[in-house]
Amino acid sequence: MAFTGLGQGIAGSLFLMHLREAVGDQRVNVLASRRFAVMNIGLCVTAVGFGWMLTAIPFPLNYQVMFGAAFIFSLMSQWHVMKSKTLYPVVMSVPVESSTPQPQERLWSMRGWSIVIGACLITHLAFLSVNAVIPMVLVKTMHADEAYMGVFGLIELVGGILAGLSGEWFLRRFSPRRLTGLAVGMTAITPLVIAIAPSLNFALGGAMLNGMGWTLVAIGLYAILVERTPNHLMPRATTLYQLMLAIGTFIGPLIGSTLAESGMNLLAVLMIGAGLRIFGGLLLGVRWHDVGRLFTRPTQPVVLPSVAIGD
Repeated sequence: MAFTGLGQGIAGSLFLMHLREAVGDQRVNVLASRRFAVMNIGLCVTAVGFGWMLTAIPFPLNYQVMFGAAFIFSLMSQWHVMKSKTLYPVVMSVPVESSTPQPQERLWSMRGWSIVIGACLITHLAFLSVNAVIPMVLVKTMHADEAYMGVFGLIELVGGILAGLSGEWFLRRFSPRRLTGLAVGMTAITPLVIAIAPSLNFALGGAMLNGMGWTLVAIGLYAILVERTPNHLMPRATTLYQLMLAIGTFIGPLIGSTLAESGMNLLAVLMIGAGLRIFGGLLLGVRWHDVGRLFTRPTQPVVLPSVAIGD
């Protein structure tokens, strides 16, 4: 498992850089959103197809066929990546020997790059803090069965497809940071809907919003990364970006699971998670320095009396 995680981290970091190299800054965000749509379509098709296969083919042949097909799909993906061309290569700066030390560009000290780090951590901590609790509520409180959970997951994927197809529309109307904040706020509706849902069918609307919101979060995060990172710093930036995502993915679920295992009511955990998502959306979506100006009195300029020369 450690080798699998290592490979996924390296591939994820390199792919983000290669995506920008292959299409350029003018189209990368639009094509990235379409990529999320196609990815969710693939997940829908494979989930339904392999789910049917696991029930129609006897064990252990069903799992052997599934893993074999997954291996073939991974080879097809590798073939497509190898065939893609680099049109906008990253030009990395080469250190030049000099008697005087040259200052190095550091991502941490770049103006605005702290937003990239903060957005990665805030979104994943807020979203994943309650995401694992939602199935627990559906199963333990609302008595959902496996078929319903499968439908719930498919509707989430359909929401992701719709978000990916409409990503270009959202990016034209909102800045990447504001889009990310609005998307996190959208995911906050899901635990609220499930907490007050009178039936399981009513809760399916929350699944749609959850899938749409999280896909828009992913689109917005990548747009923030591209917007605030110079091309020659992309190798370091994508590595740090993946590191922040991994930290948020590790810590986020611990929040909800710790609260659930402490004996707290699961509906109360849902409400806390919804509050965290709303708070995260406000942190990212609101320009707080503009809000601060509403509560500060503008300073009046001091007008000095004019004195004529020679008086």
